Amino acid sequence: TKIIEIDKHKVTVEILERKFVKERNTDIVLFQAIPKGAKMSLVVEKMTELGVVEIFPMLTERTTAHSDRERNVKMQTRWQRLANETMKKVGRITQAIIHETISIRKISQYLKNDYLKIVPWEMENKQSLKSILQANDLHPQKIEIVIGAEGGLSIDEVKELKQLGFISVS
Repeated sequence: TKIIEIDKHKVTVEILERKFVKERNTDIVLFQAIPKGAKMSLVVEKMTELGVVEIFPMLTERTTAHSDRERNVKMQTRWQRLANETMKKVGRITQAIIHETISIRKISQYLKNDYLKIVPWEMENKQSLKSILQANDLHPQKIEIVIGAEGGLSIDEVKELKQLGFISVS
């Protein structure tokens, strides 16, 4: 960029060259329990900036969001628009897809077979994400991760996720 003119209320620049940065070749799919208030918008924005390719807003035992279909569709549209704006702002090439809100009980319908499945859990005290990756010399190209809302996931939810192939980490 080259500065052309600076005045009291604006700066005029000329774009000399556009560079597109190659995106990571790791596909990250996030299953995010909907947090309280408007925090989900921040989650969508930041995860889009970081390169997450799909986000599933999710209802769990401890989420306070309701399963009002009409409201959830409106929110999904809003979050998708936010992801698109963020994608343009940071120069991402691949669009982040924001899915409709799902129940954690139906998560198995959306899982893919060849992904490393991770669930951070505050009650896990044996293995960290770092230890799992180091022990298996893993550099995963495809990751599915489940994040709970305030209060985390219930013991039953984590048990069900483990039955689906998720590894709990601290």
